[in-house]
This record gives sequence, structure tokens and C-alpha cells, in this order.
Amino acid sequence: MAASPTPERLRRALREGDSPISALVVRAAALTAAVLLGPGAATAMTAWFRERLGAALSQGRADALRIPADVVTLAGPMVLAAAAIAAIAGLAQTGGVLALRGRGRARGAAPVLVDGRRAYEALRGAALALVIPAVTLWLLASTAPSLAAAIGRPEEALLLAGGVVRRLLLVLLAVLGVAAAIDATAQRVAWKRRWALSPGETRRERRDDEGDANVKAARLRAHEELVRRDG
Repeated sequence: MAASPTPERLRRALREGDSPISALVVRAAALTAAVLLGPGAATAMTAWFRERLGAALSQGRADALRIPADVVTLAGPMVLAAAAIAAIAGLAQTGGVLALRGRGRARGAAPVLVDGRRAYEALRGAALALVIPAVTLWLLASTAPSLAAAIGRPEEALLLAGGVVRRLLLVLLAVLGVAAAIDATAQRVAWKRRWALSPGETRRERRDDEGDANVKAARLRAHEELVRRDG
């Protein structure tokens, strides 16, 4: 029966690039940052658009060269914040260890084409592929009558569309949050299982920590013999 991996063995796994990182946790963190910062960025973009539109109408031309720089200035902070939060979420899962190599494999483990991890990832992907479109369709269907009634009233239709987008983002964030929590737990359990100790490895680890029993016995006999001679 395999024994739980030692802390040193897990640290070695992290150094070798094998970590229990969950991509869903990273994506959920980035989406959370985007949802929180998105309204502010949208407000800034709206004000910028109105300003540019007014300037173009008053001057009869638009300064096309400034548009890319303005877009980067407005959207850049949100993108950088999402990337930073995603990086923090990833480092939190690896204990702060940053490995430049790819995922390693526990010593003695043979590569396989289909295993429990791949089956779980396929099932997870299939579940998300079904749940997210279903939730999106349900949300659109529930708001379709209101949107249809707002046809011909642009401002009201725009407000309704904005509300639909916000609700959709919140629902997607909730779905991803639940999936990320499940995935983080599954990844950590699978990671510890990959690096579990076989009976032989358990004996070898104990021998490395405590020293070889025969060597220790020989040293003890030599010490006792020296004591007798000195006596």
C-alpha cells in the first residue's frame, strides 16, 4: 500500500515542475478581476468615445494615430490586473515555487495514454461545455421578451443589454468558481497520489533519514570496542 508523500518529496516535485495547479482556478481569478474592474473600464471607454466623437464632429476629422494609445491606456490596467491576479492564484497553488520546466512525473511512473487524470479532464471539459451554453441560453431566453419590447428605444435596449451581460458574467463566474473549487481539490489529491511512496521507497526514505541500520550497528560496535580498550 502506498504511503503519503513526505514534505521533502513534494518540494522536489514542485522543483521538478510537477505541481497541483488548477487552470480553472487561474481562469476564475482572472475573470473575477475582469468582472470587478470591467464596469470602471467600460465607463472610461464610454467617456473616451464621447469625447473623441465630439472632437471629430467639431473638427471634421479624427486623430486616428491616438486611438491605439488611448485604448491601451484605458484597457491596459484591467488587463494587467487580471494577469497579476491570475499569476498570484497560480503561485498560491504551487507554494510560491516558480518552475521553468514542464510537469515532471513521479519516479518509476510509466507514461500512459488514458488514465484517471485524463478521464477526469475530459469529463470536466464536457460538463463545462454543456453547462455554460445551457445557462447562457436560459438567461437570454428569460430576457428576450424585455429586449423585444425595448426595440425602437435604444437607450432602454442598451441598459437591458448591459444588465444581461452583467448577469451572464456573474453566472459564469459562479459556475467557474464551483468548478475551480472542485478542480483544485481533485488536482491536489491526484498530485499527492502521483508522488505517494511505494513500500520500497518508504524503507529507502526512512533509511536515508535515519541511516542504514547495519552501518549504525557497525559504528556502535566500533565505539564500544574503543571504550573497552581505553578502559
